[in-house]
Amino acid sequence: MKKIRHIIFFCTGNTCRSPMAEGIARKILAKRGVTEVKVESYGLLDLGSVPPAFPAQIACAAHGINISAHRSQKITKQVAEKADLILTMERMHVDWLIENVSEKLARKAFLITEFGRSDHPAREEPMEIPDPVDEPQRSYNRVFKMLENEIERIISYLITEDKI
Repeated sequence: MKKIRHIIFFCTGNTCRSPMAEGIARKILAKRGVTEVKVESYGLLDLGSVPPAFPAQIACAAHGINISAHRSQKITKQVAEKADLILTMERMHVDWLIENVSEKLARKAFLITEFGRSDHPAREEPMEIPDPVDEPQRSYNRVFKMLENEIERIISYLITEDKI
């Protein structure tokens, strides 16, 4: 299997979940000494290059992660097809990517909570990362923790399987 050198995190607006995930992944990869993996985030909406939601910035800053320079961006076919792995926050994001961007993404787009798992039986309803938009700070903090747990698990899996 080809080594994973380019990971994209994907959500709806690219202002909350995916920029948080990008920041978390960069921190974890750096902590583990992995330098050859490019990490980015995109959304399905074109919001016009806006900064991350302030509560998302606060949640990340509490863990030493600065995402304030990030600007939202809509994914393109060219960017998506160059990625080795696309991790989404909701099941509908995977479906949207395949239907609206490229059918080729069916081999590389996964719900973040399902990728690399073999430790649980298949669920009828997969766990998704809830969108904290317009929610209180504690919702962003909870989403941060969910993302951190999933990304730590995924990076450990990729390292163990010699995929990065």
